[in-house]
Amino acid sequence: MFVLLAEVFEEDCCELSSQYISGLLGRNEFWAIAAVDGNNVVGGLTAHVLPMTRSESSEAMIYDIAVRED
Repeated sequence: MFVLLAEVFEEDCCELSSQYISGLLGRNEFWAIAAVDGNNVVGGLTAHVLPMTRSESSEAMIYDIAVRED
């Protein structure tokens, strides 16, 4: 999914290690949601949970969202 996001945004993408991805996905403050069609990733989004300053709460902020053109 991370490669798909980079492709849709026409950005360079380096290969992420399994250790890095595991650490990222293990964080409660990071969300990754993939849209799949069979075995194919067709879209996805990433979000970060951030503490708010107007109240003692947190909100999820979408950082990237992308869908394959085809």
